[in-house]
Amino acid sequence: KDHQTVVLQEMPERAPMGQLPRSIELVLDHDLVDKIKPGDRVQIVGIYRALAKSSTTNGGGAFKTVVLVNNVQILGRDTSHLIFSPQDVSMIKDLGKRSDILSILGRS
Repeated sequence: KDHQTVVLQEMPERAPMGQLPRSIELVLDHDLVDKIKPGDRVQIVGIYRALAKSSTTNGGGAFKTVVLVNNVQILGRDTSHLIFSPQDVSMIKDLGKRSDILSILGRS
């Protein structure tokens, strides 16, 4: 079974003024694994769960909290690292002018 643990951070612009953005650990299973990448803006639906810490550590009643994710919706991707050459831009513009662009994109 595929399993992935990631840390979700609150959007900095939505964090309370003067405070650092909060974060929480997410647990993704099965088809949700590798669906999101660092820098993605996402909306998560899941179950907020408190997990007991290992019995070997003396946590004194402290619990680790995670979100068991059921659904991921990608709101946006970080595209700041993409670089387009003039040739790439020209090819994109040429494709945009074609009448069969929808079938081309559908096959890609």
